[in-house]
Formats: sequence, structure tokens, C-alpha cells
Amino acid sequence: SIREYICNFIMSTLETNLIQPATGTSLTLGASGDTITIPSGATLTNSGTATGFGSLVKLAATTVSSNVANVDFTSQFTSTYDVYKIIIQGVRPDTDNNAIGMRLGTGSSFDTASNYERVLIASGLSNANDTVDSRASTIDGASFNVMSSQSSAAETSTNVEITFYNMRDSAKNTYFTLLGAFEGADDEFRMLVGAYNYNQTNTRDSVRFYNTSGNNLATGTFTVYGVIT
Repeated sequence: SIREYICNFIMSTLETNLIQPATGTSLTLGASGDTITIPSGATLTNSGTATGFGSLVKLAATTVSSNVANVDFTSQFTSTYDVYKIIIQGVRPDTDNNAIGMRLGTGSSFDTASNYERVLIASGLSNANDTVDSRASTIDGASFNVMSSQSSAAETSTNVEITFYNMRDSAKNTYFTLLGAFEGADDEFRMLVGAYNYNQTNTRDSVRFYNTSGNNLATGTFTVYGVIT
């Protein structure tokens, strides 16, 4: 190693494989008011503990602009995080009166069996005051347009925040919670809140979004985040 004291030495590029503090265990990059930029195409990997940052780390995003059968994420769920989020925004089926669904899996194999236990509450503009719709049952995949399929009109969409727990823990079931809004097939504005229990103790590392009627997804953005806890 080279140990030198450099004072006011200005250079445009510093090439090195390791930066360590000269004394102690603290290291400062930049001064107050400075901006440190990670350029496009570079990856910042944290193998330690990060503090003072936001709690969400963007891992991947897929935007659909023409019909596709599925949107899959097969490499984002690792042991790095205990909690993950997926935010789906502006998602719409290609056919009216269809619904957006999700399944968990391992690699490119997704579970289509009735292993998804759901407890859901939804309501819409047509509901009378102090009334809601609810579902509690076991089905073959999660649906985000329960008790009313979705409109395919261009101005409508499904928007949901999904939080996953225990995705990579083979000793525990995976839970995921939902909070979202959409417009039903009759263009009725509706909200959704609820939770699913994927009642299988195995390691999950992939997620698939699909049209539950077997048709396509027409539009939308799907973004995966790791949650720093």
C-alpha cells in the first residue's frame, strides 16, 4: 500500500481498487454541498450496512406498451433483503372484464395450484355507505381486481403496492399485503386492501404477473424494490 499525505492535489481522474482511511475507521467522500454521482451503467453494491439512505432500493422495472402474456421477475429476489415491494402502475388488460393476477415460483416455474389463501376487502362508488365487499378463500393465484374485473378502457388502470415477507425463507410461508385502486369493467372506481398467505414452505425467488382470463397485459409498469429494514 502507498501511505502519503496529499494536500490540495487536484486531478480529474483517480484510478484505484481500494480506498481506506489513513487513520481510524471513518472515511468521508466530498464536502457539504457536494454531489456524488453514480453514472449510468454503474452498479453500487452494498455488502455491509447502509444508514442515512432511503429504505427502498430499486432492483428492476418492466414497462409494457403492447400486449404481452406475462411479466416475470426471476432474479431479483435474493437473500440480500428480508422484505420486498413491487409497485404496479397503470396496468390494464387487453380485454374488458378481465383481471390482473400474480403467482410465485422458483426460477421460471410458477405455482398454479390452490396454495394462495386470501383475505381481501374492496369497495366502490356503487357500495352503500358503511358497506364493503370481502373475500376469504383459497385460490390458484392472487388477483388485484377482486369482486369486479377490470375495464380495458385506455383511461383506466390497476395500481397496487405489494409488500412481500419471507420470500426466501424455506421454513416460513410467504405473506404479501396489497393496497391499491382500479376501475372495474363498468368503469366503477374501486379500492382494494388485503393480504395473501402463500401456504408453502419452500424458497421462492420469482414472481409472474398475468391476465387471469388467459388474455394479455396491454400496458403498465412493474417495479421491484428491496426494503432496507
